[in-house]
Amino acid sequence: MSKELNTTIRIAGFDLSFRNGLVIEDIFVLDHQNDTLFQAKELAVRPGKFSLKNRALNVNKLLISQGQFQLLTHRGDSVLNLQHILDHFASTDTTPADTTPSKRWDLTVSAVELENLHFRLHDYNSEVEPVGMDYAHLDIKNIYLDISDVSFDDFSVHATIKHLSASERCGINLHHLAGSVQVGSRFMKASNLKIKTDSSDIKLDLDFLYDHWTAYNEFVDSVVIRAKLDTSLLNVSDIGFFAPELLTMTDKIRIGGYIRGTISNFKARDLYLSFGKSTIFEGNINMLGLPDIEETFADFNVRRLTTHREDIEAFRLPGNAPPIQLPDFLKEAGTINLKGKFTGFYNDFVSTAEVRSGLGKLATDIALYRQKGSNILGYK
Repeated sequence: MSKELNTTIRIAGFDLSFRNGLVIEDIFVLDHQNDTLFQAKELAVRPGKFSLKNRALNVNKLLISQGQFQLLTHRGDSVLNLQHILDHFASTDTTPADTTPSKRWDLTVSAVELENLHFRLHDYNSEVEPVGMDYAHLDIKNIYLDISDVSFDDFSVHATIKHLSASERCGINLHHLAGSVQVGSRFMKASNLKIKTDSSDIKLDLDFLYDHWTAYNEFVDSVVIRAKLDTSLLNVSDIGFFAPELLTMTDKIRIGGYIRGTISNFKARDLYLSFGKSTIFEGNINMLGLPDIEETFADFNVRRLTTHREDIEAFRLPGNAPPIQLPDFLKEAGTINLKGKFTGFYNDFVSTAEVRSGLGKLATDIALYRQKGSNILGYK
């Protein structure tokens, strides 16, 4: 096989295991440039049921232990290293194909286990993005995965993820992910999803919708997010691994509600937010322009907002935006309770609101704006 593929394939031995089935030990595969394509301490397959009549095949268990899998586009190449092997097995038969419809094979996998896997996707023809997730240069280590009930249809893959943990080069550490998922060429859908990172603990139903896989390269503008969040703890900087401008926002927020749209243009309904010592928000939000906070237009319908000057000024903004500085008179306001509508930019907006605070009760129209040449906000 090595000579036929013009590469190196080494296997130390085989074993039969009641628990894992056929075990291939110390498998090692190089690509056409003598770089590692795949290696593993153990690759095990335990067959399940097979029916030629019903065109059904089940793999009871697939296990990869202490492995490495590299999909590389070498300098000067236009395709992945794996493609060179796939092309070798492609049929060269020029006989016209039989177009008579036939029943599709029903392939299922009862269990998939990955133990300490390293996955790398790298294109040597392009520069590595220094900050954030780079979908042309992924480097995911310490992958532990436990999946059940894998099945395939004409358009997607279905599976139940019992556990997934991993660390990516950009800095995000996934401690636990579980849920039911469906992945297709134009969507990724997950229900009953639970996600734990270093500083977030999230429960939600989540859909990513896109025209093509390459949309992830322009995640902020091209991937439509549809989410139903149970009340969860979110560190906004975790989103920053996918939208680097948000990495500076180390604000921890309790969040729940419904969200739809791209990061740059989204709507949130029945939204609940809390952060800091006393801030609570309930209402609806439309935002256009993120992650550039200076150019983000917002429309807030606030059913309830309870906050305090300290919380507002401590809230981190995206990128290099300066901290919010509120007018001095608000020092005496204490806890502020508000309901109403806000339209505009964070430092230049109009509002129709009813406000109660330590300064009294006020129902008014107000415009807030940044004073020229200063970070201090004025009002009128």
